[in-house]
Amino acid sequence: LALFTPIYWQLFSSHLFEQEPGGIYSGGSASADLNFHAAISSSFLYGDNLPPDYTPSAGKPLLYPFLPDFQTAVLMCAGLSMRDAWLITSLTLALVTTGLFFYFAISITKKSVTGVIATVLFLLNGGLGFIDLIRDWLGSGKSFLAFWNSLEVNYANYAEHGLHWPNIITDAFVPQRTVLFGLPIGIIVL
Repeated sequence: LALFTPIYWQLFSSHLFEQEPGGIYSGGSASADLNFHAAISSSFLYGDNLPPDYTPSAGKPLLYPFLPDFQTAVLMCAGLSMRDAWLITSLTLALVTTGLFFYFAISITKKSVTGVIATVLFLLNGGLGFIDLIRDWLGSGKSFLAFWNSLEVNYANYAEHGLHWPNIITDAFVPQRTVLFGLPIGIIVL
């Protein structure tokens, strides 16, 4: 958890509607999905949307799993901003998923070291882009933290090198908020 908490914080805080001079920002694979989640959460909070309707098409039932957006609306009703509600739920559920996967791996292998390795490999998946990341970091002359905080390349989806291997954290935890609920439930079932 100590390894992944700063990774999750950096990613969620920079992608979940970060407010900066000139506007509110998102990025990566979250840029389109979060608008949908914002609309659904807002419809629960301001639109009296129970039972849930599919807001982009009035009168149609919402078939998308809405628990994360309902939870955001509840926290917003309690006084949090949408961004803060997203940060709290995302960080908490990502850490829960990490812990559950670690214990799931231990239950299979009976070894803590194997549990750590399995968790790191599962969550930091993304093909062989790490080779380019290490090469670019060593050539940058920066500390790893400075390099990491100024990344301009998605090393898992690096079109110039023919790499496209989505990472579960960046391409599922951030934009597809239902994964943060569904994956822990699936791991518990397993």
